[in-house]
Amino acid sequence: AVGSERGWTGRERDLLRDSGFLLAGMGERVLRTETAVIAALALAKAAIGSW
Repeated sequence: AVGSERGWTGRERDLLRDSGFLLAGMGERVLRTETAVIAALALAKAAIGSW
């Protein structure tokens, strides 16, 4: 799941965690939602060596 630029509330994070999501972040950087999706997919592909 990708959140809005405002970030997730504590309640939203708890709901995601309770639903089986693994939470990951990119530090204090704030990206536009459409940019965050591309960056997250690139990081995931790099982590599993799938280029």
